Amino acid sequence: MTWTVSCLLGLVCLASIKIEARPLVLISETTSTRAIALESISFAREPFPLDSLISWGPDPRTRVILFALNLQLQPGESPSVVTADAEDGTNRLHALRVEYVGPVPGQAWMSAVSLRLNDQMGDVGDVLVRIVHNGQASNRVRIAVGYRGGGPLDDPGSGPTPAPPYVIRGRITVDGSPLFGATVSLSGDASAVTITDSAGNYSILAPSAGNYILVPSKEQDYYTFTPSSVTLTNLSDGRVANFTAALNLSVSPSYVLEFDGAPKSVDHSMPRPGDYLFWPGGVEHGHFFWEFWAMPGMNAGGTYLVSDGYGGAHAILFGFSNFGAREPGRYQLAGNVWNGNNLTNFGSDEGPAINEWGHFAVGWDGTNIVTYFNGVPVGKTAFVGPRITPGGSQGTGRLLIGGSDHANLVGRIAQVRGFERNNPRAQVDSSVFAAYAPQTVFAIDGNLLSYFFRPSLNIAELSLYGHRGRQNPGLVRSTANGVLYPCEGCPLPQFVIDPTAPNFANPNQPGQISAPVDTPAAVPIGALIFDSFSRRNSSYVLSGLGGLSSSEGGILGPQTWVTNAQTGSRQPFGILNGRAVLLANATALAWVNASSDDANFDIRIDRGPRSSGTGRNTGISFRVADFNNYFFAYSSDGADASQPQTLTIGHCLAGLRTVLASGVSLPTSWTTMRVVTTGAGVVLVYADNTLVYLTSNSLLSNSNAMGLYNNGPGLSLTNRWDNFRVFTAQP
Repeated sequence: MTWTVSCLLGLVCLASIKIEARPLVLISETTSTRAIALESISFAREPFPLDSLISWGPDPRTRVILFALNLQLQPGESPSVVTADAEDGTNRLHALRVEYVGPVPGQAWMSAVSLRLNDQMGDVGDVLVRIVHNGQASNRVRIAVGYRGGGPLDDPGSGPTPAPPYVIRGRITVDGSPLFGATVSLSGDASAVTITDSAGNYSILAPSAGNYILVPSKEQDYYTFTPSSVTLTNLSDGRVANFTAALNLSVSPSYVLEFDGAPKSVDHSMPRPGDYLFWPGGVEHGHFFWEFWAMPGMNAGGTYLVSDGYGGAHAILFGFSNFGAREPGRYQLAGNVWNGNNLTNFGSDEGPAINEWGHFAVGWDGTNIVTYFNGVPVGKTAFVGPRITPGGSQGTGRLLIGGSDHANLVGRIAQVRGFERNNPRAQVDSSVFAAYAPQTVFAIDGNLLSYFFRPSLNIAELSLYGHRGRQNPGLVRSTANGVLYPCEGCPLPQFVIDPTAPNFANPNQPGQISAPVDTPAAVPIGALIFDSFSRRNSSYVLSGLGGLSSSEGGILGPQTWVTNAQTGSRQPFGILNGRAVLLANATALAWVNASSDDANFDIRIDRGPRSSGTGRNTGISFRVADFNNYFFAYSSDGADASQPQTLTIGHCLAGLRTVLASGVSLPTSWTTMRVVTTGAGVVLVYADNTLVYLTSNSLLSNSNAMGLYNNGPGLSLTNRWDNFRVFTAQP
C-alpha cells in the first residue's frame, strides 16, 4: 500500500529526525483527544461508516488510518505485532485488526496505522482507540463510527496529543517586569533558538516528539536564570516554561573596551542581510540622548564614540575633537547630525584631558543639541531638525560604537546608553540646560544599552525598550575591510582592566576621577580673598556632592565656601575645568566671610564667555547675612541671545525677593562683573570698567560676606564664575 497523505489536514511537513524508544503516541487534534484520522480510500474525515462508500475489494469494511509517533517496526516484524481496540459508550471493547504500519513518506518520524473496523460494531458513535506494540500501549484517541457524539469519557489525565511541531512558550521576567531580548535555546532531538519580545514572551517549536532541554541566556552572562534550564522528557504536546532572571553587574575585575584608532568597532547592526539598519534612511528619527562612560587617549581628536556609518551625513556622530582649542590640554566634545540637506556641527566649551575618564553625553530636544561633561551642560547648538540619514545605500544608518571604518576612537569605553525619539533630559522645563547626577552604572532603560564589563565578542543589548521593535546586540569586530565586509583574523578592540577607571563593580564606592588640575593664578595684589577655582573637578558624578571647598588665598587666607545646603548633602555649586559651575537647578548662592573691620568691599567675578554657550552670564551675592538675607546682582540673556546681556539687582530679606532694577543694559563685550558696596550703603555695579548701576541702600550694609549668585533654574550651561576676588573698597 502506498501512502500520500504526509501533509494533509494540518500535519506538519518536517525534516526527518532521529527517533529513539519513546512513549507510543496517537496523534490528536490540538484542542481535544479527537484523533487525526482518515478513511483509507477517500481520505475523508469522520464520522466513518461501517462499510466503505467506495467499492474497492471483496471486503467492504471501512479501514481507518491513524497516525502515531514513536512506532517503528523492526526488520522482520509484520503489522500483526501491533494490536488495537476500541471502547464504545457501553464500555464494550472491540478488537481492531491492524493491517498496515509504515512511515509516512518524507516524514519518517511519523507512522501511519491502518485499522479495520470490527464486524460486530454498529453505529456506536464515538469510541476510544488505542494501539499496543510489544506490550507498550498508546494513549487513547477518539474517532466517530456512524455518527459523531456520545461514547466514553476521556481517560483521566488525558489531553490533546497533536502532531508536531509542539509549541513551547513562556515568559522571562526580572522582578516582575519583562526581560526583552533574552535568548531561549532548544536542544536535544532537534535544535532551535528564539528571542523574547518586549513583553518578555517567547515561543519556540519542537519539530517532533522527543527529549529536549530548554535553556535561557543573555550575552555576557549579566543575568542568572531560575531555573537555569528545563528538561522536557518525552515531549508530545505543547508546554509552558517560565523563567525569572536576576541582573548582576558586579563584575570583579571589571573590564573596559579599548580602541587604538585602527578600524575597529562594536557593530550593533548585525547580522546581515536583512533589515539591519538602526536608523533607516529617509525617516525622521526625532529627539535623542546618548551617553557614555569613556576615556579619550592620546591623539583622540577627531575620533568618535558613536557613528552611524562611513557616509558623511549622520543621524548622529559624537566623540572628541580639537585638542587644546578652547582649553589648554583638553579635548572638546564634538559631532554632527544631518537634516536631509545640511550638516549641523555641535561642540563643547569644556572637555576631558588625555586619559581622563568621564561621563560624556549629547541630547536633542527639538530645539537645541546640548553636550554634557560629567553631568554639566558644556555646549549648545541650535537645531530644529529633521534628523535623518540617507541610509544604507549611502553608507549610513548603522549603529557603530567606537567609530566606523575611519576616525575610530582612540581611548576606552565602559558603557553606552541611547534614547531614540526621546530625550529624558527634556522631561522637565529647562532641564536640558540643568546639571544632573549621571548614573555610575546605567540603569536598564532606553533603546540601546551595553556594558563592556565582561569580555565577549557578542555584546549584550540590555535596554528596556529596544529600537524599532527589537533589541540590537553588538559584535566586536574589525572594519579594516570596510563596514560592509568581514575581516577574519584582523585585530579587534581589546578588553582591558583599567585601574584609573571608576570602580563600576562597586557603584556605591566608585572612587574619584584622576585628572590634571590647572595651576592656580597668582593672587592679585591687595586681594583680601581670591579663588580661581583651579582644583579638582567637583560635580555630582560618581556619587559626588559638588561643592567649592575653600578659596585659594588672599590677605585673609583661605576661606570656606558656605551654602544653604547641609554638610554631607549635594551642594548647589561645583567646579569644572577651573571654573565654578551651577549644579542645582534652582536659585542658589555660595559665600565666604571677609573678616574685615569695615564693610567696604570691591567684589569681582569673571564670566569667561566661550563659543558653545558657556560663560555668557554670571552673578554676585553681597551683603550676605545668611541664605534668606542678602543682595544680588546678575546678568542674563533676553529673548534674543544675540543682543547684549542685561543686569538685574535686588535683595532678599527674610526670604522675600525684591528687585531694585532690571533690564539694565550691559556693554556688548565684557568679562568682569564688579560690585562695590560700602558700609554707608552705596552700591555700584560695573561691567569691566563701565559703571552700569548706582544706588544707595543701607539694608544689610554692615554684612561682610559675599560670593556667587545664580538667579534660577536652567542656567547650568550659560552661567560660569571664574577668578573670584575681593578687595577693600575706598569709601
